[in-house]
Amino acid sequence: MLRFLYPMLIAACFSLACFLPAFAQTSSPQTAMPSSIRQSMQALGDLELFLVDITKSKSSITIGKPVNITRRAGYDNQPSFTPDNRSILYVAMREDMQSDVFRYDIKDSATTQITKTPESEYTPTVIPADGKSIMVVRVEADSTQRLWRFDANGENPTMLLDSTKRVGYYGWLGASNLGLFVLGRSRGEGFSLQISPFDAENPHGTGLPKPDSIESGIGRCIRRVPTSIAGSPLAASFVHKINDSLWMIKRVNVKNRIVSQICPTVQGAEDYAWMQNGTLIMGRDLKLYARHARKDNTWREIADFTGVIGKGYIKRLALSPDEKRLVMVVQEKP
Repeated sequence: MLRFLYPMLIAACFSLACFLPAFAQTSSPQTAMPSSIRQSMQALGDLELFLVDITKSKSSITIGKPVNITRRAGYDNQPSFTPDNRSILYVAMREDMQSDVFRYDIKDSATTQITKTPESEYTPTVIPADGKSIMVVRVEADSTQRLWRFDANGENPTMLLDSTKRVGYYGWLGASNLGLFVLGRSRGEGFSLQISPFDAENPHGTGLPKPDSIESGIGRCIRRVPTSIAGSPLAASFVHKINDSLWMIKRVNVKNRIVSQICPTVQGAEDYAWMQNGTLIMGRDLKLYARHARKDNTWREIADFTGVIGKGYIKRLALSPDEKRLVMVVQEKP
């Protein structure tokens, strides 16, 4: 358990979910939440999902009023949109400390539980190859963290890329490549970015090349760079935490593995979303900022939710494929 626990305690930028799964593997689904963990969660505040509409023009981005789509005490995190723009996948943790996948259908404002397993699932996304099945990071019974596949209804779990362990987060780089946030083997070894091939017809990764390590000291957000500014047919972006005061968004050419700089992050922020025209969106406190990766020299404020949401700060972001909606994870302060 400690092998998983140690790295997730060292930085405030990591959500509580990063280390809670280790406890979940030592307790039955009926085990009550320990008072110490409950107090820690209460001190941090609830994690809520807020959905906003986006209106774009050639020169501006207009953000609508945020709507809380989870509206409950506790942990709701790691959202992603389905390819049809109609639903949001996310994870929620209940009193039994198990994290399962849920789906929020936007039109009906309805929530459906997708997985209900003894293990904890995180970071759900739709697998591009079929547009229906779901990939997650699963914390297995012995605390091993690997990628798993589920049917769209949460059935038929299958391990993916069996030999790739210690996966914390991931990002799709097209249908045939993954960017992996990989935990270190020991306390002194940091987090690293690895790029791995993926073949939906070969889910266990038999015979595929081993993942390549690209950079250490990275943030959890790994995205595909829009082709409008990628500078190569396929590139991944990530946050390189150079030191405490300088975090840089970088790109890596997936083909030749050459790394180059894009721009500094908003100070203290590590989660971002790309628009297809090359504009980045990041959040800090209760504000959103935008910056075109090539045309802009600074970040500009595009929304301020202070007094609208209440107390808290924006963490993760997910943009719908049609770029008409943005979902934000907000850490609400008690």
